[in-house]
Amino acid sequence: MENKAIIDIGSNSIRYSEFIDGKFSKKEVYTTRLASGIVRTGELCPESVNKSIDVIKMLAQKARNKGLKPFAYATSAVRDAKNKEEFLNRVKHETSVEIDVLSGENEAKYAYLGATDGLGGLIDIGGGSTQIITDDFRVSFPMGCVRGKDFCCSLGLDDFASQRKEFEKELEKIIVIPELSQKHFTGVGGTITTLAMIAQNMKEYEPDMITGYRLTLDKIEEIISSLDSMGDDKRAIIPALKDRYDVILYGASIIAFEMKLLSLDFIYVSDRDGLEGYCLYGIN
Repeated sequence: MENKAIIDIGSNSIRYSEFIDGKFSKKEVYTTRLASGIVRTGELCPESVNKSIDVIKMLAQKARNKGLKPFAYATSAVRDAKNKEEFLNRVKHETSVEIDVLSGENEAKYAYLGATDGLGGLIDIGGGSTQIITDDFRVSFPMGCVRGKDFCCSLGLDDFASQRKEFEKELEKIIVIPELSQKHFTGVGGTITTLAMIAQNMKEYEPDMITGYRLTLDKIEEIISSLDSMGDDKRAIIPALKDRYDVILYGASIIAFEMKLLSLDFIYVSDRDGLEGYCLYGIN
């Protein structure tokens, strides 16, 4: 396969990896929060758009300086935004990068293939959406950690415990799945890998310690309880949470809700996800 660079334009962050001689480089992550405010306005906010375009421009130039063609895809925030076309046209004009906006089904498919190679089930929690996939079931739900924060902040409730009760009522409306026989699930996305980092007391992200880690529902609930006892200021100084301290409780609540729904005591965690899947299976 040809060498290339991949830019993943997500709802919470933009990620970048190079695929050279059959191997992926360590992912670079830039938090731009494209989905911030979209629950309220239905649009990508100008500040997040400008920040995202600056990052895309920098990454595209980095790839070209190495002789790599940059390929970019976008997920939930861009897919659902009323001002999607304006954003896509600006990116093309200012960076010469054409963005492939993935459908929810394709977003789920690439994450599944990238993380599992088609074996077992997958839970993928992003900033704006969540995917649940097995070999015979595939669905994308419009709720992720950033949208979860926006929803909960709109409730006018100060304490997280009260927010979570209302949030779970909303999740019950959105996340509806049939009974699934599959009980071997892999989890991907920033929420889940961050929980794996916290569970292992990691200060730096180490992909080899993330992939294959067994994350239990009990540990997730323990982490939620611990983080809820802190304010944003204390959460922000935890190395694993420097760019996710204000959304982690909402993402963790989603994965806990889904594991209970699927009767899962644990999931395995993977560093490989839709970025690898898109590179290997989504580019013609």
